[in-house]
Amino acid sequence: MDFKIGLTTKNRNYHRKVFFCLLGLFISAFGMSLLIKSALGQSTVSALAYNLSLVSGIRTGTIVAYVNYLCLVGQIVLLKKDFKPFQLLQLGITFVFGAMVNFFLYDFFLTANLVLADYPLQAATFLVGIAIMAFGVALVFVADFVFLPFEGFCKLLASHLNLPFGKLRVAIDSSLVVISLVLIFTQSLPNTSIREGTLLYALAFGFLINFFLSQLNKMQIFQQEDQIKSS
Repeated sequence: MDFKIGLTTKNRNYHRKVFFCLLGLFISAFGMSLLIKSALGQSTVSALAYNLSLVSGIRTGTIVAYVNYLCLVGQIVLLKKDFKPFQLLQLGITFVFGAMVNFFLYDFFLTANLVLADYPLQAATFLVGIAIMAFGVALVFVADFVFLPFEGFCKLLASHLNLPFGKLRVAIDSSLVVISLVLIFTQSLPNTSIREGTLLYALAFGFLINFFLSQLNKMQIFQQEDQIKSS
């Protein structure tokens, strides 16, 4: 294989990975905003961020970013010398995602002032939101460039504690739900974040991601890169 051709193709695939990663973040942030606007429940992380934003006045996306920054610090503590400089790109990805969430929740005219008056509209918005968010996350997975720190920290902590990832994740999610409920009841917040949608999210989100991953893999977005590696 000609070196110059290989180098050019490698750079093109790198740029493609960055593009699909950012596109996935953009789409998943839009989906998250729809979940929040549906007022029928959210993921455990966004629910905590939303409730903290009501108490503190800080925008939800900013708090989502803070949570992920803390998780990145946790990765550094657990990995120590094994933490690679490349992983610091998680800082940029986290900032971009938080900014996108804030844009859709507070600035984008179609969603910032969205108020849903009846339950069927709320349910439809929730279902569309969870599907869009899952598709965005699947795009980030397919890009395989860099991920938000929260998931990486959970996996590292499970390995460090010698616990199954599923059990640890359930424990972390349960803790976040408890914290959100404490905030709701002690601060007299409207309970729009921990509801029936939260349970549906827990049951359906992983399934939807796997479905979209299977469809995206069939499209073979990075097929050219795989052919180069095998040549």
